[in-house]
Amino acid sequence: MIGGGFAGVEAAIRLKKYNFDVTLISERDFMYIYPLSIWIPIGALDFKDAVLPLNKLSAVHKFNLIIDAAVKISAKEKKSYAKTVLTISIISSSPSAQEKLNRRE
Repeated sequence: MIGGGFAGVEAAIRLKKYNFDVTLISERDFMYIYPLSIWIPIGALDFKDAVLPLNKLSAVHKFNLIIDAAVKISAKEKKSYAKTVLTISIISSSPSAQEKLNRRE
């Protein structure tokens, strides 16, 4: 599973419930909960309140977790993974949004 957002985490949890061996790869160690982000600018929530640590989700739901960037997928290279699921999303390119996503609070 490549991507640690809603789709990636949900897919990892669901597949693990069916006894699949699941590895989730995410370049961040947290899942950002975008719907909560509307409360950050007005001070009702801090950024840290809008994230879930992936290591805790991995421990609870028993899927493997790799915190690293997936920079290349090659069909020519043999890997031990039976299937790969891409659950990537588009992130705003504005400096302030990117800065908040990269900050580890």
